[in-house]
Amino acid sequence: MLWEFDVLYWISEHLHGSDFINKVVHFITIFGEGGIVWFATAIVFLFIKKYRRLGITVILAMILIAGFNNYIFKPLVARDRPFLEAEGAGLLPFVENIFKPVFVIGGKEIWGVPDSYSFMSGHSVSGLLAGTIIFLGDRKRFWPFLVLGFVMGLTRLFLVVHYPTDILAGFAFGGLMGWLVHLLSNFIAKKWASRSKKTHRASHNI
Repeated sequence: MLWEFDVLYWISEHLHGSDFINKVVHFITIFGEGGIVWFATAIVFLFIKKYRRLGITVILAMILIAGFNNYIFKPLVARDRPFLEAEGAGLLPFVENIFKPVFVIGGKEIWGVPDSYSFMSGHSVSGLLAGTIIFLGDRKRFWPFLVLGFVMGLTRLFLVVHYPTDILAGFAFGGLMGWLVHLLSNFIAKKWASRSKKTHRASHNI
């Protein structure tokens, strides 16, 4: 859609004036690659008894739902990145300049110019998926994780590697799935607790 390129070129013209800010945003977006920040957070939760179930829930949701988006849904839709389209060719120099590989393993560039398909944004899906689950797990303490989820998605728009609709759809899908996973996790936990009580009572009545 042409309006999406209008948005991306506006960002390129008005928001990319500072190399420092560009690098900071790129640094932030790296932590969303492969859901690194979310898996790391979930692993920390595993060592805290109160949040152990929350950590397990985030890990499973990331593998099943974010994984579905990245490895099944994206290839099915097969939408090219905006900077690879003829209308977005003017965005490519910025992307190539900012996305220099962080390191190289066996000749393969790691975290260089994004080479996967565009729809839906993986950063947006995983950000709102994990951010929503964590936030709903403790609304008073964990609201910054929800904010971080939005920030992760917006970095992809700032860096013009996704269309606006990639980000919006990712936010909507990730947020909805995060809420549903939260409900399912609570339902399973209640069923498990109820079954454990019945088993405990039965053992005492023997």
